[in-house]
Amino acid sequence: MAGKVRHLLNRDGRYFARLVIPKDLRPFMDGKTELRSALGADYRIAQRKLPSAVALLQQEIALAERRAAQVSGRPLVAARYPLTAAQIALHNYQVRMAFDEEIRNSPDFHRFADLNVDDLLVVALRDGMAGRLSDDQLEGLVGRQIERYRDLGNTDVEKGTGEWRAVARALCVSEYEALARHVERNEGDFAGRPSHPMMTSAEQIADEKPSVSIKGLLADYLAARNLVGKGREAERRWTPVFKNLVDFLGHDDARRVTRQKLVEWRDELLKTLAPKTVSDVYLVAVRTVQSWAVENKAHDRHARLPINLRANPWHPRKRVFGSILWSGQQIGLPRQHFLPPFFPGLLATILFTSLGEIWKMSRTS
Repeated sequence: MAGKVRHLLNRDGRYFARLVIPKDLRPFMDGKTELRSALGADYRIAQRKLPSAVALLQQEIALAERRAAQVSGRPLVAARYPLTAAQIALHNYQVRMAFDEEIRNSPDFHRFADLNVDDLLVVALRDGMAGRLSDDQLEGLVGRQIERYRDLGNTDVEKGTGEWRAVARALCVSEYEALARHVERNEGDFAGRPSHPMMTSAEQIADEKPSVSIKGLLADYLAARNLVGKGREAERRWTPVFKNLVDFLGHDDARRVTRQKLVEWRDELLKTLAPKTVSDVYLVAVRTVQSWAVENKAHDRHARLPINLRANPWHPRKRVFGSILWSGQQIGLPRQHFLPPFFPGLLATILFTSLGEIWKMSRTS
């Protein structure tokens, strides 16, 4: 698989269509956080079933949104799951192909397998693709599909606008390509693929993932530590750390955290705190919680914070050695008198390093 397929979830070899429920609609869907629909264990079959399964899940969310609007009196959210015209065309094509596969597996398919494609429909779709049809003619051709995608929250286009015509023309492309595949399959050719540039260049959208609380990461870590009686001190010292991080970011979603933001947070801390405090308390706290989440496979539920920073980048051994040389220069000693014969060995022992490294630092200081 070239990349992660949107809304497709693999759990122990079984595939599911998965859709995250918006937080404001969860009270109207029995408190659920996501919807799933089983697609079986075969990956290819799951891919064919996915578009129609996702459409049904989106319809459930649309119904919950209407219930929420009736209770609260607020207007409906337009285009909750927005798609471009090309993405709508691609999704409609996938739904058509899934339906074609389904009817071919029907025991009664042989009764109408020899029915010919309506030539007038083909001509109308070509004219629609070319933009030669009026709005009323386009509505009669693909109006039902446009309304379906409006109900699913994929678009909020209004008839009479350029955006509406763009979606209508894209659906003409989709229907035309689906008819072409239907004819090819009737002749035993199942290798056909869309050839229209709109279909081949349609962008895939990354799968939606639920937000992850940064403070929730800490709470889970502390809960695990408390089981072995070791979380009390970490809670006392690290709770202010994570509060400070959330206040700086302006949100509590770990998935939205970038390395650049963490660098800015570190630099802001260094304005008021000692480098050792920032490094040994603040950065260590975040890094430890992240490592715990990864080791315990919590990264399936939590986002990994992109932190691998240092607050004190200077090399301690070079700083100590440089200070000694600087002191010798201050009192006017020649360079050859800076180090007594026994000093390199003593310094190497104290700093747990080699004589070669000591002399190397001596030449570069």
